[in-house]
Amino acid sequence: MRQLLSESILLSFGGAILGLVVARGGIYLLLKLAPEGVVAGNMVPLDVYVLLFTAATAILSGIVFGAAPACQLSKVDAVTGNHALKGSTRNSTAEPARQALRSGLVILEMGFAIVLLLAAGLVLRSLAALGKIDTGFNSRGVMTAMFALPAKEYPDTIRQSAFYRAVLERLANTKGVTSSGISVGIPFGNWISGLRFEIENHPPATGEPLYEAVQQSVTPGYFETLKIPLRRGRFINEQDRLGSQPVAVIDEALARQYWPNEDAVGKQISTNRGKNWIRIVGIVGHTLKSDLTADFGWGLVYFSVLQETGAHPPAPIGWIVARTDGNPRNLAGAIRDAVRNTDKNQPVDQLKSLDELIARSLATRRFLMQLLEFFAATAMFIAALGLYGVISFSVTRRTQEIGIRVALGAEPGAVRNLVIREGMRLALIGVVIGIGAALGLTHLLSSLLFGVQPHDPLVFTAVPVLLTGVALLACYLPARRATRTNPLEALRWE
Repeated sequence: MRQLLSESILLSFGGAILGLVVARGGIYLLLKLAPEGVVAGNMVPLDVYVLLFTAATAILSGIVFGAAPACQLSKVDAVTGNHALKGSTRNSTAEPARQALRSGLVILEMGFAIVLLLAAGLVLRSLAALGKIDTGFNSRGVMTAMFALPAKEYPDTIRQSAFYRAVLERLANTKGVTSSGISVGIPFGNWISGLRFEIENHPPATGEPLYEAVQQSVTPGYFETLKIPLRRGRFINEQDRLGSQPVAVIDEALARQYWPNEDAVGKQISTNRGKNWIRIVGIVGHTLKSDLTADFGWGLVYFSVLQETGAHPPAPIGWIVARTDGNPRNLAGAIRDAVRNTDKNQPVDQLKSLDELIARSLATRRFLMQLLEFFAATAMFIAALGLYGVISFSVTRRTQEIGIRVALGAEPGAVRNLVIREGMRLALIGVVIGIGAALGLTHLLSSLLFGVQPHDPLVFTAVPVLLTGVALLACYLPARRATRTNPLEALRWE
C-alpha cells in the first residue's frame, strides 16, 4: 500500500506542477482577453497560498484516488497472483464494482461536458442575435475621435463653432473621407445627457414633471455620416447658426410619444420654461444609445451645436465622426491632422471605429462566451479521453474473448460494433443525464441571453449531436484496434 500510495501521490504532484505552469499562462491569457474594467486593478498572483493549496490538493487527490486500488491490490492472494503472473485476464469479469466505477466516472464527465457545451451554445446564439439588431444607424466605415476643448481658449459658442467648422472643412478636403460631423455625445460613446422641456400650447398636467428626452448637439453632416434615416422634414444644415431661429430634430420615438396623432414638424419646444422656443424641423429614425440589449425608451432631441438653444451651451467635449468607403482605421491620421492643423495644442483621444464602440458594449458577454467555450472544450476533451481510456482498457482485458470470437468466424464489423456499442451506451447515458441537468440549470443564464430561450431547441439538438459524434470517434479508435486482434496471439496469453 505504501508503494502504491507513493506512486499515486507522485502522479498527483506531477499533475499539480503541470497545472501551475498552465495556470500561469492561462491567467496571463485571460487578463489579455478580459475587457477593459473587468479586471482593472485586480492582481491574480500565484503566491504562497496558491502553492500551498495546490500541494494540499495534490496530496489529497493522491490519497483519495490511490487508496481504493491500493487496498484492493494489497489483498492479492496466491491464486490471483498466479493469474497475474501468467498475464491472464480471465478474472476481468469478477470486477463488476471496478467496472461500474469507471463507467460512472465516464458518464459524469459526459454529463458535465454536455452542460457546459449547452451553456456555451446558448451564449453564442445570443451573441449572434445581438449582431442582427438594427441600431438605427450604419456603423460600417465610421471612425470616431473624442476631444475636449479648454474653456479658457474656447469660452463661447463663436470660438467653438469656428473650431468645429475648420476641422470639418479640413476633413472634407481629405482623400477617402466621404462625410464627417461633430456631436456632443455619440451612440455607444458612454455619454448620455437627459433633457426636460415644455411643448408649446401643451403644458404638462398639474403636478406632473416636464417632458423628458435624451439630447445631443450636432453639426451639419452628422446625420449623413451615420446614415440616420430622415422620416419627415429636414436635417440640421449650415443655415442653423447663431442669430437664426433655433431648431431641433427629434427622433420618431419622441414623435410617437408626445405627438401621437399629429405631425411634430413645425411644433415648438422650450428648454427654459418658455423663454426661448425651438422649432422642430425634422424627424429622424430612432437609434440605440448604449446597449444593444436594452433601450432607455426615451426619445432623442438633436440641437444644432452652432446655436444657443437654451438646452445647454455647446459643450467643450465632443466627438468627431468621419465615414470612408474603406477601413475606418485609415482615417485616424487624417482626423489627428485636421485637429492639429486647426489647433496644434489640441489633442484627440479614443480613436476607435464605431463598430469597436458597439463591440465594447458586448465585451463582458463576449468574454463570458470565451470562458464557457474554453471550459466546454476542455470538458469535452476530458470526457472523450476518459471514454477512450475505458473502452481501450476494456478491449485490452477482453483480448482473449475477442480472439475467440474472431477464431470462431466473427466478422470484423461485428467485433467493431460490439466495442462501439459498449462505449456509446455510456456516452448516451451521460448525454441524457447532462441534458436533464441543463434543463434545470440554464435558466441561471437568462440575464445574459438575448433573443434565445434558455431551452433553445436548436442548441439542445446540435450540442448532443456534436458530443455524440466526438464520443463515437473516441469509441471507434479502440474498436478498430479490436478488429485487428490476431486470434493465435490472443489465445497464447494464457
